[in-house]
Amino acid sequence: MTEDPHLVRSSVLVAAGTGLSRLTGMLRVIVIAAALGSDLFSDAYNLANTTPNIIYELLIGGVLSATLVPLFVKADRDGDIDGPSAVFSVGMTVTASIAALAVVAAPLIGRVYVNGGQSRGQQKLDLLVPMLHLLLPEILFYGITALTTAALHARRRYLAAAYTPVLNNVIVIAIAGFLILGYHDRQERGGVSAIGGSDNARLVLGIGTTAGIVAMSVPLVWAMRDAGIRLRWNLDWRHPMLGRLVRLSGWTLGYVAANQVALAVVLRLANRPPAGGVTAYQNAFIYFQLPHGLIAVTLMTTFLPELSRAVANDDLVAFWRRFTQALTALLALIVPASIGYVLLGQDLAVVMLRHGDYSTAAAELTGRTLVAFAVGLSGYSVYLLTLRAFYAFADTRTPFFLNLVENGLNVVLALLVAGSGAVGLAGAYSAAYLISAVLALVVLSRVLGPDVGDTLGRLGSQALRIAAASLAMAVAVAGVRAVVPGGAWGRVLLGAPVGFAAYVVAALAARVEGAEQLAARLRHRGGLRSP
Repeated sequence: MTEDPHLVRSSVLVAAGTGLSRLTGMLRVIVIAAALGSDLFSDAYNLANTTPNIIYELLIGGVLSATLVPLFVKADRDGDIDGPSAVFSVGMTVTASIAALAVVAAPLIGRVYVNGGQSRGQQKLDLLVPMLHLLLPEILFYGITALTTAALHARRRYLAAAYTPVLNNVIVIAIAGFLILGYHDRQERGGVSAIGGSDNARLVLGIGTTAGIVAMSVPLVWAMRDAGIRLRWNLDWRHPMLGRLVRLSGWTLGYVAANQVALAVVLRLANRPPAGGVTAYQNAFIYFQLPHGLIAVTLMTTFLPELSRAVANDDLVAFWRRFTQALTALLALIVPASIGYVLLGQDLAVVMLRHGDYSTAAAELTGRTLVAFAVGLSGYSVYLLTLRAFYAFADTRTPFFLNLVENGLNVVLALLVAGSGAVGLAGAYSAAYLISAVLALVVLSRVLGPDVGDTLGRLGSQALRIAAASLAMAVAVAGVRAVVPGGAWGRVLLGAPVGFAAYVVAALAARVEGAEQLAARLRHRGGLRSP
């Protein structure tokens, strides 16, 4: 089949936008860490910054994100304007109401995370609640972003949604930079940084962070108008499209709710003394997400249409063959990334975060937390890829129950290791996903039945080859760590390229699928091609 040049070009541009968003997001973490350090206020800011997303996803995000695109596509095909208008009008009304109620309930929300009965807890609560007042209005703009993004995707307009997160990151980076320059005196005030101890600085940070979310949503509204999407106010709560939206989203809403409840529990556990646990956990998680976003999400996007097509053709053999190809490609890239993080994660955190108010001790804690996350990186990506296989069957029920197991494991294990702080909580997260990945693969193989037999041996063989190549990489990186001078900088700058080169050579020798294409494209400075 001949590739559509316009589609290929759009895919490249979207991938570039996603990469730029991830990179600016990493820079945002670095600058915020330098500005706030790792103390009571940085924990309070990170909790407040996460809460609008938790509330939005818990109450409405799962409904809006799950089934909007196919409903909008059908409405476009049918020439229906009233349905999308009703969804927009009701969606905006609901998210605005939730945002307003959340702002009013900020003191109660703060107590979900913090025990105010203790003096240090009350101090953190006094920092958290005003920040919640400033950040909770973001809920409305998360709703706008979800609605407009779905409408644009239904019209095959992808670029605006891929690039607007960059605006958010740039604004927050600028705000943090301004605060660093304006509050260069880093005298501690009872464990709170100069920025955390200033009402004006907290106000600038809170308004600036919310402005970043606003900036992310506004261009999407313009892009929607440019795409010819014209809507009118139609607050019709009984419109059939709203009913279909709620019915189709039931299992997915439960899936999202389980994730957000588990996250809230873990953040509560991370928010114990000493200060800095929430900050370390959140910063390490952002670094942990980077290879998954660049590798796994790209593969999921590439292979999901192929899996769906095989299901539509009732060809389970082709389905399993394509899935194992995706799984092999994923493991070939994610396993070495996981090992690289395990060996170099602590040094990387020191190199990236040890600036400004972020102390060496805080950076090392973040690094140890990243290493604990990295142990489960392969399980995390394999689990989410396997769930996409169920979605190809239009099955949202099985992922819901698998997700209940994963989140239940995460919470139980987190409670067991809560005393070890952010590192233990990250380890619990990794263990939960490793176990759940195996479970998800077992369930999928049983759904497919005997059709999986012919490819299991090949998959196992490739997994062993990838493991052997990864072991060679680990030996090379460990050797660099043992002899290289220059501390963390030297170990990262030399260890990363040596490890990558060792893996490519070992993968070629072990005949890992795709290694030859990877080496050829590296020689020609090309990009990776989907299998």
